[in-house]
Amino acid sequence: MDTKFMVFALLFFVNLTLNEAIEIPEHLKAHAKRLHDRCQKEIGVDEALIAQSNNGNLPNDRKLQCYIHCLFQKTGLIDENNIIHLEHMIEILPTEMQEIIERLISSCGTKHGADPCETAYLTVKCYFDADPENSMLI
Repeated sequence: MDTKFMVFALLFFVNLTLNEAIEIPEHLKAHAKRLHDRCQKEIGVDEALIAQSNNGNLPNDRKLQCYIHCLFQKTGLIDENNIIHLEHMIEILPTEMQEIIERLISSCGTKHGADPCETAYLTVKCYFDADPENSMLI
């Protein structure tokens, strides 16, 4: 099992679990923090914009778009053609999350934008629109 996929899956989609709390192991929290810190530093996105994503709000900001792309890229969930592959996560997720990911894949697929950052943003925006109350970024 690839730790990067698991970290991304658990923390990027943690609130999509029917509002039930999931206890995330400390070692995965540490990986998620490193992933967040690395992308935040690399892109220079304001932490406040990331925090605004709680409650289903996803600000339309260029740096936030590229931060989202960075998360996908660092976890290997976006390919060289800018296709997002959530299906790579399905086998490592709990059953209730598998169903949610399958719905997101079916509903959203990959929403193509003008460039990789906009593609990542538009796709995640679709996820947020599909379930705004349970969506957030890491």
